[in-house]
Amino acid sequence: ANGPMAGAGSIGLASVELKVETLDLFSRRFNEVRVSARQTGQWGMRVSARERGGETGWHPQDKGRVVARLKRLALPPPTEPAAEPSNTPRAQADRYPALDVVVDDFSYKDRSLGRLTLSAIPEGSDWRIQHLELRNADATLTADGYLQWQAAQPQTRMNLRLDVADIGKFLARMRYPQGVRGGVATLSGSLGWDGAPQDVDFPSLSGTISIDGARGQFAKLEPGIGKLLSILSLQALPRRVTLDFKDVFSEGFAFDSIQGKVKIQHGVAATDSFRIAGSSARVLMSGEVDLARETQALRV
Repeated sequence: ANGPMAGAGSIGLASVELKVETLDLFSRRFNEVRVSARQTGQWGMRVSARERGGETGWHPQDKGRVVARLKRLALPPPTEPAAEPSNTPRAQADRYPALDVVVDDFSYKDRSLGRLTLSAIPEGSDWRIQHLELRNADATLTADGYLQWQAAQPQTRMNLRLDVADIGKFLARMRYPQGVRGGVATLSGSLGWDGAPQDVDFPSLSGTISIDGARGQFAKLEPGIGKLLSILSLQALPRRVTLDFKDVFSEGFAFDSIQGKVKIQHGVAATDSFRIAGSSARVLMSGEVDLARETQALRV
């Protein structure tokens, strides 16, 4: 839309009404798209689609700037990338304009993530994410970083902090097994992966994360579900020892604190100092968890 919209004023075009059944944009497919655009010194747009709705403005200066205030945005999963002619990394970076976006109700992969605030600008051959915030009733994620195009493989580098007000409810929101009841936690660190910010690539994921949690309980899980959480809950312990610990662990392990540092290299998370403390037990864990293959080799 950059070229036609930018030149529309020069040919006296004052408004545009557009209806498209499907629109592929940045490797995403949007359906039942309706665009109403007006020229009043700069282009303002009202865009509605099955996945989104709200006001969007386009400022053509420099590489362009998008200002959006949306009531909702359901970001579709990426479509199969089409074959493209060879482009330089710099040319790819030039596709990204500056962004000033606020979405009241943002969802991705059928997960409701809450209010999204995003500001980003092109910076050299990179795309700098100045501020990213996702806020809902259960957690708040804040982050900043870069989408780096100068490498042969585009890469995302992010500094992030996740403050969780209720671990159990947050896991349920993210569609993971409800392996924890209650609890608060903070995760902070720096991570990088191949590809775009919204699509974390586990096989290439690398960085460090610190974890600090408190006041929760690992719930009893059915066999085969939430394997790592099942290990943490210690619910299998009564079946592997002769002493009777059922009153301690059979319904889950209540914890007062969780602390640990995790180093991730190419999707494999390693720790030698992961500690869980509760009134009934203290647990020290070391070893590795393969995030992509969902396997673990841990000493507990």
